Amino acid sequence: MPDDEISFKRSTGLASTDRKRKPLTGILLLLVIYCFQGVESVAQNSDSSVVDNSKSNYFPPFKNQGKVASCDWFACVYYQMTYLKNRQLQRPYSESTAFSPKFGFTMVNNGKIFPDNLWFTDVYAFIKKHGSPYLNNFKYDLNEGEHFKEWCVDSTVWRKAISNRIKDCEAIPFDMKKIKHLLYDGEVLVTQFNPFNANYLQSKNNPNTSKDDASINEYVISSGVNGSDHTVCVVGYNDHIWIDRNNNNVIESDELGAFKIAESYLDEHVNNGFRWLSYGCVTNRETTLLFENKLWRMILYERYSPKILVQITLSHEERGNLKFQFGNSETNTIESAKSSNIIFDPVATGFTPGASGKSLIAGANYSFDGTIGEHDGSFTFDLTDIDNDYNTRYWFFRLENTSNKSGKIKSYKIIDLDNNEIKTYEKLPIDLKTGETVLFIKK
Repeated sequence: MPDDEISFKRSTGLASTDRKRKPLTGILLLLVIYCFQGVESVAQNSDSSVVDNSKSNYFPPFKNQGKVASCDWFACVYYQMTYLKNRQLQRPYSESTAFSPKFGFTMVNNGKIFPDNLWFTDVYAFIKKHGSPYLNNFKYDLNEGEHFKEWCVDSTVWRKAISNRIKDCEAIPFDMKKIKHLLYDGEVLVTQFNPFNANYLQSKNNPNTSKDDASINEYVISSGVNGSDHTVCVVGYNDHIWIDRNNNNVIESDELGAFKIAESYLDEHVNNGFRWLSYGCVTNRETTLLFENKLWRMILYERYSPKILVQITLSHEERGNLKFQFGNSETNTIESAKSSNIIFDPVATGFTPGASGKSLIAGANYSFDGTIGEHDGSFTFDLTDIDNDYNTRYWFFRLENTSNKSGKIKSYKIIDLDNNEIKTYEKLPIDLKTGETVLFIKK
């Protein structure tokens, strides 16, 4: 795969001008556009009893995860990240503004339809390091064939993803008032629960209001048990939805209200891509379905621009038997690289200082594109987090091949975006043999 070095250069144009002060007329025009776009805010809806952020034109439509266990990536990346980023930039949903749930899932799913090594917090960790490309750059096609094995092997797509790195995530212990306030302020939240062993009731018409009319006869989770089977995105709530628990046709306090949840999985209890979770399920701690009574916020950068990138191109038959990391070292010796604690470890596949680490992808013994045989994989990673004023002289690329299968290192480059400089390790390609290989590029 040829290197697209031009794509590494920092973009000029709109991005370089949007910090300039705009004249008053421009600000007024932006305010008019802002209003007509229907931006979600507290001011746009004085009724705090009904909130539905999925109705925003920033929110993506329902998409089915298919026959693979990618619900974590749908909840965090496709729904939460897409909506929040579009809301931040005031742009409507499209395939070019929705983030791909396939990009990270296939990297760390151990080559399995139902990975046993993943937690939804791994999703946040992944997109903090790597970001995500948009759907039009890496489409979701996991309903068919064996695409769940397929990594993104295009370095330019990895480069585009880096600009979408998130800043952090935050766990919020369940508090009804706080959660509703965050949703009312326009956020969407991620949680885990167990909808598959739950009990459902269909909502009845609340005679005291018309604010439930659009959801009459929809399925609402009425009771259940703790569970961590499924990751979902909480998009809103309705205080007026009524489930008649005891079927006495009398509205009682524990029968009113439900959270609206965006689904990536369809069954008979999903209402046009959404589930309802009754307030009674989350306020009664003995029967709560919110996993550990926590929900998760995503915190975006206001704007992110990387400074230092690394690009590598490898070929190998068994990607799961490769461990690698990048870092800074004092000298160009293996001992210096092994002892360094200034390291970047992509997707936890590499080493801890001085020792081998456990790979999330161990056992995924396919080529980088998910097929059999030796094929190329070209990747771009962001080293900005370890690009401080360290008194080090070298960038290193440390790789261990734990199999006896053949492979090659075909490219290793450091791209300095601030100085518009590319430094290349010249003595490539080289054959990968069993054991460790360390390559150094002088700063």
